[in-house]
Amino acid sequence: MSSFEKQGHGESVDWFSPPWITKRLGEFDLDPCGNRDDLVDAKRSIIPPADGLVEKWSGRVWMNPPFGVGVLDKWFGRFIEHGNGVAILPARVETNLWQDMIFARCDAAFFFRRRVQYIGADGKLSTDVAFASALVAIGEGNAESIAAAGFSGFLVDIQARKGSTIQRSLFA
Repeated sequence: MSSFEKQGHGESVDWFSPPWITKRLGEFDLDPCGNRDDLVDAKRSIIPPADGLVEKWSGRVWMNPPFGVGVLDKWFGRFIEHGNGVAILPARVETNLWQDMIFARCDAAFFFRRRVQYIGADGKLSTDVAFASALVAIGEGNAESIAAAGFSGFLVDIQARKGSTIQRSLFA
């Protein structure tokens, strides 16, 4: 589940991971950003009031973190530290999160061809998503699971690209 500010309204809204994404990625051991109404089929979910940032993480993680300003970096720090999973987030590649954390430490990023419609607390698909979304993979087999899922979009193998002359100058 993700919480983010609804564009132009300033009110916090909970949005759930679309099951058509998570089901195609295989089995997950943990959803650290869970909710009792969430649609992710993980073996274990960390549900508020428990804090997924401080609880123990284990196994393969699915993460749909809160998208709010100032919290996304904390969640991705924990995700990278854990080193095994797939996460969904806004595809705002110009941000420090992408430039300093994701491109530096993650294995792959997948950019959806169209905007992802999240599921609201009312069970309805979002109709006014204000941003593109991406999947980020870290750890063995996670980039491969994205590639095998058959999503429409573009998969970037970040670590392989780091070895090229062009990428070396970008990541130096």
